[in-house]
Amino acid sequence: MNQLRNVLLGFCVILSTSSSFGQDTTDIKYQLKYLSDRIDSLESILDGNSLTNYINKDSARSRDDKNINPDLLESLTSFLSFDEEIQSSKRKRINDLLGALRSAPGILNFKGSATSSIQWKSGPDHFSTAVASFDIFAFSQLGDNVRFFANIEAIGGNGPNSQLNTFSGLNGDAGSTQNNTGLDLLHILEAWAELDFLNGWFNIIIGKLDLTNYFDINAVANDETLQFLSDPFVNSTAFPVPQNSAGIKVNAKLANLLFFQFACASEDNSGNDIFNQLFKILSTGLHTNLGEGFYGEYHIYVYKSGIEKDAAGFGVSASHSFNGLRIFGRWNNNNLDYSNIFPYKNYWSAGFDLNSSAVINDTKIGAAFGKINPFNKSLKDEMISEFYIRYQFNEWIYVSPHLQLVKNSAGIESDYLLFGLRSHFTF
Repeated sequence: MNQLRNVLLGFCVILSTSSSFGQDTTDIKYQLKYLSDRIDSLESILDGNSLTNYINKDSARSRDDKNINPDLLESLTSFLSFDEEIQSSKRKRINDLLGALRSAPGILNFKGSATSSIQWKSGPDHFSTAVASFDIFAFSQLGDNVRFFANIEAIGGNGPNSQLNTFSGLNGDAGSTQNNTGLDLLHILEAWAELDFLNGWFNIIIGKLDLTNYFDINAVANDETLQFLSDPFVNSTAFPVPQNSAGIKVNAKLANLLFFQFACASEDNSGNDIFNQLFKILSTGLHTNLGEGFYGEYHIYVYKSGIEKDAAGFGVSASHSFNGLRIFGRWNNNNLDYSNIFPYKNYWSAGFDLNSSAVINDTKIGAAFGKINPFNKSLKDEMISEFYIRYQFNEWIYVSPHLQLVKNSAGIESDYLLFGLRSHFTF
């Protein structure tokens, strides 16, 4: 029995190396997307068979095949039968994986990823920039209803925005963690404990949180390491969410169809006076399943600043799948009081990704357009477009060329065209 249980747990660990929800972003988006693509690969290996059948074939060679933990088997079967298109919350995929690990409490599991990108601008003022990031993910099941997760990251390079002035971040993975001597430092993006109640229908997360992993999410444009490079196609540029800081999030779901969540987090990441200046956000969402290949997710959220008394806003984010084609849209708007502390009034974007494996094996293409409206009336709306083609070499390696166009950069009459090449490794 122990031998088979170790085999099953090994499958769990392998699954956790895969790559938005999700991303599909900085932080949890990395490992959430890893889960998505890894599961897709394993489903191809299983060739349509359920995990139960797969394990039964393997366990026929074991003397302990009759002693498989039925709870673990049920969790793994449910986990591997998941279809990426039906998932509306990348966060939930980590929940499912950690749930499957409940038969090995107290074991701290480590996984990782490495992403690198080169972007260049041609013309008289040509330049090139490089960004590389390395992430370590640690997670453990601490009993039946308690989980722990941490994401540690090091980044080298600040991307094109070190050379260009734009509203839009042109590389969502950029943001050097180097010190003054040029040494790349590791820093903690997230570290939290999660408590489940009522068989998972209600849960609480407490710790250092990245709120963009739970709000303003969708399956198509939420992961700067595997989807769009541009930051506006990861999360809304006009979403005034604070930097990762101490916070709490509660979530309740109804029949895997409707969910409600509320979170508050300190606007200051110093760790001082964590109950002062709390950013508050409330969200509800709907997951739909209209048949094989037709899935949707729709999120609505409202928020209030912890710094400016009456500053508030609201937004929507959604995506829908039509077999191999997935479309997305997001929009949010801030009231006038936010103009005292934040430069952008509203933002909208829309786009798609398409599984083009019918033409070229293991290939996906994506395109998106977004528009940023600043509070300053003297500035024009900035517009950004991006197109990419992503090729998957195997279960661990992805490469994608990118084309980005910025119009009215930083609200003035300046247009830029950039080319990029990104690689991503999971392990």
